[in-house]
Amino acid sequence: MPAPALIHKWQVLESFSLPTSSLNEEAITIESSPSKTLTIELFDCYKQKLRNAGLALYRSKNRFTLASSRDLETGAIVHQRSLRKKVITWQHFDEGDLRNQLKKLLKLRAATPKLRLKRRLRTHSLENQKGDTVATLEERRYSNATSGSSISLLALHATPGLEEQAQRLAAILEKSLKLQPAPASLLDWACETAGLGASPLTPLQALKLDPADSVQKSVSTIAKLMVEAARETEEGIIADVDTEHLHDYRVSLRKLRSVLSLIKGAYAQDETRRLKELIGNLAKSTNRLRDLDVYLLEADTYRSLLPDSLQPGLKSMFRDFKSERNKELQSIQRHLQSKTYRDAMESLSQSFTRNDMPKGKQSDFPIGLVAAKEILLHHKRISKMGSALNAQTPDKKVHKLRIECKKLRYLLEVFESLFPADAIKTITQQLKGLQNVLGLFNDYCVQQASLAHYLSKAKRIDRKASAAIGGLITSLHQAQLETRKHVSENFIQFNNKPTKRLFKTVFAQKEAR
Repeated sequence: MPAPALIHKWQVLESFSLPTSSLNEEAITIESSPSKTLTIELFDCYKQKLRNAGLALYRSKNRFTLASSRDLETGAIVHQRSLRKKVITWQHFDEGDLRNQLKKLLKLRAATPKLRLKRRLRTHSLENQKGDTVATLEERRYSNATSGSSISLLALHATPGLEEQAQRLAAILEKSLKLQPAPASLLDWACETAGLGASPLTPLQALKLDPADSVQKSVSTIAKLMVEAARETEEGIIADVDTEHLHDYRVSLRKLRSVLSLIKGAYAQDETRRLKELIGNLAKSTNRLRDLDVYLLEADTYRSLLPDSLQPGLKSMFRDFKSERNKELQSIQRHLQSKTYRDAMESLSQSFTRNDMPKGKQSDFPIGLVAAKEILLHHKRISKMGSALNAQTPDKKVHKLRIECKKLRYLLEVFESLFPADAIKTITQQLKGLQNVLGLFNDYCVQQASLAHYLSKAKRIDRKASAAIGGLITSLHQAQLETRKHVSENFIQFNNKPTKRLFKTVFAQKEAR
């Protein structure tokens, strides 16, 4: 038998009683069920990836449900096994649609509790004289445990074949009660009433620059956003929620330092040097922890590169990495909570809010022209370096090309709001392909060196471990050589004529103006 069709959904603006007399005129009687109360705990990562995707992940009675954020019901997928964890990743769920969707959306991010709702549900069966159910009216009242706010929703579901009479009942309800359309997103209502605000933008999405503004004003605006973005991750790093908090922290500092390096003359040379040194030291303190995170995240990949007989030999290495990570994490936790660190971040933040920052050679130039000039400069460098690549090109030059691509990517991202969005999107997609292969090439090189260093410094290492790590280094070297073959073809795809024309159209004309 077909499921009842939802024909109306409303928000009730005040306390109400069902219009019994009006419904009786339609020969309708009401059979009401007892109320049922349920506590709902909503989860998301700190970037609110699920909310941004229009989904809500919540736990009730220790079981998780993934559903539409519109009503917390549509498309619901329920995880049957009980989960009591406070910090969850997609790996905690059994194989199935829920796990697959979370893997796609959360990736390396963990979800934590964001707020609690109490839901009271009461169902009313609207029956005709024959005792047939014409429609079912569901009354839901959600209370926000954080703010105390509440919302009442009504949903009318028509029995198949009786839709016409159900529509008349809907008209009676609308005439008799103070109703308005239900909110577009129940999750947004819950978040906003709990003080979580609108679905957050990334710092660069929130950044809107004016091409006529001065270089110093624009760089200071970017810098303030990057510092704020880095600080937002500190709590997650300290709590060790996931590895992405540290990654995001480092990316924010790296972008900040790159802007100061690439847009020269925003401030006086001495001031720029001071800021870059401060930012560099902040990022450097987290280098080893990030390296260890990457090695542990790649554990399964490393094992897959070895034959089954050698894989057990990696256990001792990963055990050492985990032990070192615990110590390194504790050191970073102390660092982030220290007065020295807080003072350094406060000094950095205040530097970009000052109105009397010492001026550099380009402080008063319009940012639109300067940004276009820098983007063109780095594109020309990449074109020249990439065109000179051949089988004999030293690895060092390939690494230099990777660095130039990273600089161009940062410029495109940071100054995206100054140029046509479609053009930036097209160029960035082309650049990503080249960056991906260059990044892999670099990773393989760095990982070989790191593993060789581990072998040389390990105090105790048995023959199985030595053979496994040696085999892994060999496999990584082969992967490096294979990846190296694809650098030129990816460069050619990036350096095609349409992309060159796009650079000239978007940035050369801007520079000329």
